[in-house]
Formats: sequence, structure tokens, C-alpha cells
Amino acid sequence: MNSQTICEQLLQSLQPIALDPVRAATLQARILDSCSDSKLALQLVETGEFIALCPGIEVKRLHQAQDTMTALWRLAVGAVIPEHGHKSEEQCLVLEGELTYLGRRMLPGDFLIAKAGEKQTDIVARLPSLLLIVGEARF
Repeated sequence: MNSQTICEQLLQSLQPIALDPVRAATLQARILDSCSDSKLALQLVETGEFIALCPGIEVKRLHQAQDTMTALWRLAVGAVIPEHGHKSEEQCLVLEGELTYLGRRMLPGDFLIAKAGEKQTDIVARLPSLLLIVGEARF
């Protein structure tokens, strides 16, 4: 019997181990992190955590490079992103929910770019909302 046949028989005799989805995702992330030559960075939805930023607003940092951060923002109904300015361009994509900005409704798929030096007025969540924001790292 050659070594290939032995390996094939061993593989066929193995039984898969059932893992709960969170444990499987954690193990997968650890394995991918250990691949030092990989140019990809994968963050699974189960990894990382949302941190309270202000009432009704939680932020999960996805990536930071120098002064730019990519993050998910989770807003509760009635949450307000208060008036603020921008030192650099900020991009915001509505993934879920509904917001009001400058008297206009923003729905999933709507995209907003705030230019450097621009001041934004309040942004209000009308429904539970999820935003993807790429902009200056503030925290």
C-alpha cells in the first residue's frame, strides 16, 4: 500500500466535528490571522464588538490606516449624530434603516460624501439603522 492510498483511507475515516457557528468563525479568523503572507484581511461579522459612542449610537471599528477609519455605526430609533465638521473627506453608506439629513430621507443604498472642511448638521435615525462610514479616525 503506498502513502497516497494510506492518506486517502485516513481522510475517509475521519468524522467531521460539529462546532457552533460562533466557535467556527472564531477558529476561522484565528487561522486566517496566522497566514502571515496573506495580503487579505478578513473580519467576520461575529468578530469585533460595537462600542457605545453616545446615546443610541454604537460603533464597530473595522479597519484603521493612519488617520482614516472604516467603521460600522449602529443607530437606535431617534439617535442623533450631532452637528460636526470634517478635517478630511468622509463617506457614508446606509446599509439598513432610515435617516433624515438636511430634511431628506436617506434609505439603504443611499450614499453621502462630506468634503473636507464641510460642516454637517444633525443626522437623525428614523428607524434602527446601520451605516458604513469611512473617514477620519476620531476615537
